[in-house]
Amino acid sequence: QSSTPFCQQLQTPRLDSSSSSSVGGGCVQSAALAQLVSCRPLATSASSSSQLSPTAAVPAAPAAQQPLQPQQQQQRGHIEGICRRKNIKLGWKKIDFVLRMVRRSFVDDALSQLAANPKKSAVFALHAIANARNNAICAGADPAKLWVAEAYVTKGRYRKTLAIMGRGYAGIKQTRHSHLNVKVRQLEEGDRSAAKAMLRRRPLQVAPQVQRLQQ
Repeated sequence: QSSTPFCQQLQTPRLDSSSSSSVGGGCVQSAALAQLVSCRPLATSASSSSQLSPTAAVPAAPAAQQPLQPQQQQQRGHIEGICRRKNIKLGWKKIDFVLRMVRRSFVDDALSQLAANPKKSAVFALHAIANARNNAICAGADPAKLWVAEAYVTKGRYRKTLAIMGRGYAGIKQTRHSHLNVKVRQLEEGDRSAAKAMLRRRPLQVAPQVQRLQQ
């Protein structure tokens, strides 16, 4: 092994007599390749040297977005929780019948009334309000101040099937589906519009809780 560095060996290619006689322009190509693979340092500008230097300042990574505090959420708007149930296998009239009892009332009162209701539609309304309540609590709301701001149901898909009857007759049987939407909101101090809406809908049940908000 020779003591000559590898970069200098590239600059001074060695060709024997056999290779020079067999290859016509090989010496010119080897010389050009040696100039391209030179080990001399490249001339860089001041801006590029500052970027490549290991002591250059590295830009700091963006800080992770912190969750909003309850005070910040109140500034952006009301703290609320939403729950949507799609394609409930039940007619919209049956679900709306139980929603009339809990609309614009406190969440605790609504859950207690729906738990005591024996109707099948009350189970779907109970689960929807409970899920919306949990979403509002995760957003930073006070469970004691939550009230049902919106609770409505819309028509879903209707499927028609064949109904077999006696004496060779047949009819059309409809399978109805509905969409349930519930929104619970935190009752803030000085929110007179919410207090008036609750008193207009349920004056006897919510009067002791909201009478101080109208002052």
